[in-house]
Amino acid sequence: MTQAHQRHLFDSTRIQQLLPDDTVYVSLWQAIIGQRLRPGARLPEDALARALSTSRTGIRRALQRLSLEGLIVLAPHRGARVASPTPAEAREIFEARRIIECGLIPAVVRHTTATDTQRLEALVHQEKRAIATGNRMEAIRLSGEFHIRLFTPADNTLLLESLAQLVSRTSLLIALYPPANTHPCHCQHDELITLITEGEADQATRWMQHHLEALEQGLEMTPRDTDLPDFETLFSTKPSSRNAS
Repeated sequence: MTQAHQRHLFDSTRIQQLLPDDTVYVSLWQAIIGQRLRPGARLPEDALARALSTSRTGIRRALQRLSLEGLIVLAPHRGARVASPTPAEAREIFEARRIIECGLIPAVVRHTTATDTQRLEALVHQEKRAIATGNRMEAIRLSGEFHIRLFTPADNTLLLESLAQLVSRTSLLIALYPPANTHPCHCQHDELITLITEGEADQATRWMQHHLEALEQGLEMTPRDTDLPDFETLFSTKPSSRNAS
């Protein structure tokens, strides 16, 4: 995943700037992360090619990229499916997130600027509005974007790319094991912004540790069955209410 592509993952306003192959990839990525394609859903190349008005070659390239990021599984002679992380994989995902995010907090505290803070506050405002209006999928998307933008000032491209993939896979977990509470990222992100702007690295690290533990513990580890979706409807060019992965 390139740094330029990573910036597009949570920013639907830039999709038009992507190359044709990228738009196929992003359409599928958004459908998976937006939970319109559920974990375990089959992804037949011919049906996707028709729905997305592209070739099977283009679909195949996009599926390969998604497979490398852990969002789909490619099985010989069985085709592609949206990944269905097991409880053991869920624990590994959250363990990796705690290591990266808690480890980067001190660098974030040192390097976050007033402009960075304003961008984070704008995301929190949008997230709260999505929660208030019952737009759960948008709230989850914005929460993921917050966690990516939060660590950008740390200026560690390798860790940020790894985190972007882990955040994506967390959205899969939320789709597969939906939390009992309405919004799984229930801790208030503005609390963390305050700790960071006040230079409280230790407290901010503890906040993040608790935040990720609470999110993991809130997942209901009972997977849902998934039927084959109507790809023509799912990838319709009509505007969606999410404006959207």
